[in-house]
Amino acid sequence: MKVSVRKPPKWLVQYATSVIFGALVSIAALFLLSAVMFLLQLPSSVAPVLALAAMGLGAFISALLLGKKKRRGGLALGFKSGAILWLFCLIGALLSGGADGSQVAAKLLVSLITGMAGGVMGVNSRERL
Repeated sequence: MKVSVRKPPKWLVQYATSVIFGALVSIAALFLLSAVMFLLQLPSSVAPVLALAAMGLGAFISALLLGKKKRRGGLALGFKSGAILWLFCLIGALLSGGADGSQVAAKLLVSLITGMAGGVMGVNSRERL
């Protein structure tokens, strides 16, 4: 008996690949920024700011890739991909017990704003993915 396997919708694959890539960029940025923090002997009070920067970079890259694929609706695409990336971060913070209200709100704002900027830049870029 042959079992048919349905392919996921194209939009779901596009969102998933861009958000996963954005999350990987955020993780790589966190590793890099933690090494910079260690080498420069920066105080631990700088860590939340660097985490915000890493989150923003990941949301920007995620939305940039999605905007290059879709070629329209950059603000909405960036908003959605930034929100999805933020949800992953929120789930991780809740599971680890490190969810601070001000950090959660700041990460939401940063991920949405940088996501929207990345979406607009992706839609308006000349080359297409």
